[in-house]
Amino acid sequence: MYGCVETNREGGGEPSVEMANQEDRDLDQVVVDASAWVMTECREFVKRTFTFLPAKELNTCARVCKVWQREAHRILSRRQDLNWVSELKSCHTTNEKTTHPLGFFGHYFQKTTQSIGPIPKFALMFTEYSKGLDYRSIPGQKKKKSEDNGPQKSQEVVDYFKSLLPQDCVLLSLMTPGIVVPKDSLSTKPGMESEGEGGATCALFPNIPGVRINLLPISPKLLQGGYKEELWQRWLEAGISPNDTQCVLLFGWGFISGVQQAAAELQRLFQEKARKNPVIAGGIVNRLLSKGLCSKSEESSGVIGVTFSGPNVKAISVILNEQVRTRSEAKTAIARLKEANLPVRPKFSLGFMFACAGRGQHFYEEDNVESEEFHKLFPDTPLFGFFGGGEIGCYNLTAGRDIEGLLLSNTAHAYTTIMCLLTFDPS
Repeated sequence: MYGCVETNREGGGEPSVEMANQEDRDLDQVVVDASAWVMTECREFVKRTFTFLPAKELNTCARVCKVWQREAHRILSRRQDLNWVSELKSCHTTNEKTTHPLGFFGHYFQKTTQSIGPIPKFALMFTEYSKGLDYRSIPGQKKKKSEDNGPQKSQEVVDYFKSLLPQDCVLLSLMTPGIVVPKDSLSTKPGMESEGEGGATCALFPNIPGVRINLLPISPKLLQGGYKEELWQRWLEAGISPNDTQCVLLFGWGFISGVQQAAAELQRLFQEKARKNPVIAGGIVNRLLSKGLCSKSEESSGVIGVTFSGPNVKAISVILNEQVRTRSEAKTAIARLKEANLPVRPKFSLGFMFACAGRGQHFYEEDNVESEEFHKLFPDTPLFGFFGGGEIGCYNLTAGRDIEGLLLSNTAHAYTTIMCLLTFDPS
């Protein structure tokens, strides 16, 4: 045999090629067995390795074996911080380009959902864009028709973003005249506002112990003074205690009277049933972009809500009325949120800003006045919101405390800004 060493069977000579190969195979098997043990049974190794993986990769690892599944679920259950995506057209130069079918925001959204640690369970998006072309266009750049690929219609855009999220994650997308984006996002400077220049922001909420976030469809019956008992019963059947509801965000499109009536009826409902006054805040948007989140009848009411409830939720709000016209006056009004001394922790708190489209840069003759003053007081708290055609909210610094004989507050406003602070403390 060419190239082989024959074995001296009687004299005990050199081992044969077959024996040498067998020893190599045995050694390889030992190495494989040791590697398999380290990868599947050495809990410390698995734990250390998995802590560096994003949620999407951990979900894949959880399908390998029971050890990996337990460790992946343990790590994911402890990841409870808030994440977000933001983009403003004003932050890009005419030389910047992206090949993503939904422009820079689509690129940031995809990158974020692939790399974040916790699993999003609820996503709240405010956007100045409607169609796919709005996301792709950049001021100063001419768009060729051949480049108009990807999602086109508004529902196709929503479906695309939904496909990047877990199947059980709820996405509420609203088109607004202007937006407020948080600091330290992938593409923006701290505390920026856009009043029609083009932009989008999306808050990604994970599961947080003691915190429940739910859609609140509004029936036309509620706007007619009825439906309160039915709504209360639906809350209870869904396992939500209205007594623990600390904040309700209301968004209306079409006529402002609908969201005003909904706010008033909800306030009466909470005071009659729970003897408390949770924060109710929101405003008028251009359109509801997410379809199919509620029945056609509920959608026809022109109002939808989001509730934040649970023992670990605290919420307060202030109003900057038409008399607040300077930076110093805005600072004084927003400072009342700080004076309430809520336990604000990084990654477990956020703010909402709902402003009249008549305020902003032209009102103060300065950019980003109200959002900047908020971030001076709460530097580690992201601020989301929009400019709209009417505001819902009031001074409410009760932080969920029961108050006997609490008087109803007027929640419908114009030419104002509502600032709302929420904290989620899982400790």
